[in-house]
Amino acid sequence: MKYKRMIVLTLTILMIFATSVHAFNDLPDNMEATKIKELQKKGIIQGYTDGELFMGQQNLTHAEGVHLIVRGTELSLAAFLFNKAPLASDSFDNVPEDKWYTDAFIIAAVNGVELPRGIMPSAEMTREEFAHHLLTAMLIKGDYPFTKMLYLISDDADMNPDYSHSIQLLLNAKITQLDEDNNFYPKRAITRMEAAVMVYDTIEFMNAHPYVMPDPNLPGDGTVGEEPIVSDNPVTISAIKVNEDIQKVTLSWGEQPNPGYQLKISKIDYKVDQTAVIYYTLHYPEDGMMYADVITTPEAVTYLPASYSPTIEQE
Repeated sequence: MKYKRMIVLTLTILMIFATSVHAFNDLPDNMEATKIKELQKKGIIQGYTDGELFMGQQNLTHAEGVHLIVRGTELSLAAFLFNKAPLASDSFDNVPEDKWYTDAFIIAAVNGVELPRGIMPSAEMTREEFAHHLLTAMLIKGDYPFTKMLYLISDDADMNPDYSHSIQLLLNAKITQLDEDNNFYPKRAITRMEAAVMVYDTIEFMNAHPYVMPDPNLPGDGTVGEEPIVSDNPVTISAIKVNEDIQKVTLSWGEQPNPGYQLKISKIDYKVDQTAVIYYTLHYPEDGMMYADVITTPEAVTYLPASYSPTIEQE
């Protein structure tokens, strides 16, 4: 049956976390350890040697990172209908179909977490990669308010420009921090301890700002300040006021036949006339690649100062 894999998927995840029954005995006596223990109680993380060792100073792999993000933000396939169950090969070249982390990669890809097609599950995940994927998954789950403080990061020249906005938002949400010299160390491998603490703080932030479903009796989505913006582009744009200082801007490419169609924001140009030009790129399915047979709506989200009027332009 076409849903057989989905049933196996769920059972596999449950079996993975059912083994974590022992308290970690290698944790330091500090606040970070308390957060790790809470995540273990919730079944979000597991350890080694039948769950007795957490090994927090060990570098996180992509497999562990994607699995942790999916579990922590509670991404799932519940909202999707499939003609056939999605496969890892629909979205990735190096993710096997039968590993403990396979289902997490599938869930992340179908939900729109921007993971590279050539990602290597066994490779170490950098701090900037984990931060960006965590923020992406977080925004998939709902709209959250962020302050608009611009953090001056000493080593921002080492940062992937595509990830800088995500890191700024996580800094504003107090989900990550800079060191005493204002360094983020974007290319450094993130440890299991660092990643788990960030996920714990993300869960706390999300719980403190629960997503409220729109009121169908109100115009638009019921959010004060929504302004649909007319555009001749194939991509539409809308802006929603988050608070007095920040607006959330969403670019949408409409319904597309599979996840191979992607929309990405490449840069934002702030003009002196208080206009913010958002440049975007459209990405089409690669020839010869197979994708999940599911209707998707490619979207890209960014946050701008409320004083700017957003416009869009295709690169």
